[in-house]
Amino acid sequence: MLVATRHSRIVEIVHDAGPAGCDHSRLATLLGVSESTVRRDVAALVRNGSLVRVRGGVFGRFHAPRLLPRDQVGGSASRLTALAREAVSRVQAGDRVGLGTGPGAVEIAHALALVPHLTVVTTSVSAADVLHRTRHLGLELVVLGGLPTSTDGVGGPITVSQLTQLRVDHLIVGASALDRDAGLTSGDVMDGEALKAFAAVSNSVSVVAPAPAWGRVELFAALPLAAVDVFVTDRVRSEDDGRASPAVDLDGLRPAAEHAGTEGAGNLARRQAS
Repeated sequence: MLVATRHSRIVEIVHDAGPAGCDHSRLATLLGVSESTVRRDVAALVRNGSLVRVRGGVFGRFHAPRLLPRDQVGGSASRLTALAREAVSRVQAGDRVGLGTGPGAVEIAHALALVPHLTVVTTSVSAADVLHRTRHLGLELVVLGGLPTSTDGVGGPITVSQLTQLRVDHLIVGASALDRDAGLTSGDVMDGEALKAFAAVSNSVSVVAPAPAWGRVELFAALPLAAVDVFVTDRVRSEDDGRASPAVDLDGLRPAAEHAGTEGAGNLARRQAS
C-alpha cells in the first residue's frame, strides 16, 4: 500500500471512529501493517494537522477531547481511584447506574466493572471504552448517542431526548467546577444540559468532588448543590468553610472508609444529604 493511500485510509478510519478515537494497535490491525509504521504515519498526519493525538488515542481534528491535567482538577490517580471506589460503594448488584463525565469517570468505570449484574448508562466516551473492554459479570452497557462535547462525552438534543426515556437508581458524576453559590458548572453547554437531564431521571445523585474542583466556576450551570444527595470529596475543611451554606456545611461530612492501595489519597469524606 502506498504511503499516501495509507495516510488517507488512516484519516478515514479515525474520523469514522468519531469521539471514541482510535489507538495505534487497532489502526495497525485494520491496515495490516506494523504499529511502528502506524506511529510514523500518525506522526506525519499530526504534524500536517489532519489528526490530533491525545493521551489514549488518535482523534479527528473536531473530535479530540479536552483533557484536564490531573494536578489542576482531580489530583493524583490514587486520589481519584479512592474517591471513585467510595462513590461506587453504595451501588449493589442488579442496580441501574448512570455515569457522567468529569474527573474520575474512568476510575469510576473501573470500580463499577467489579460489581456484578449492573446496567450502566453513560455519556462518557472514555468510561464506555473501559466498561466495554472489561465487560463481564453480567454487565449491560448502554452508551448514549449525541454530539461530542469538550468534556470527553456526548450531549445535545439527542442525548437529552434519550435520557428522558430512562430511569436509573444512581447517577455518579465527576465535578471539575463546584461552588457553594453557583453549584456544579461546566465549560460545555451540552455537557451541562446532559447532566441536568441525567439527574432528573436518577433516584440519587453522587458527585465525586476532588479538592481542586471546589471554588471553581465554569461558564454554564449544570446542577445546584441541593440536587446532589452525596458528595465524595477529599477536601479539607478550612476557616472559610464557616461561611458555607447549610446545604454543603462540611460539619456534616462523615469520614469515609480508607481503601487499601490508596496511600496518599488524603482524607476522604462523604456527605449524605438529609
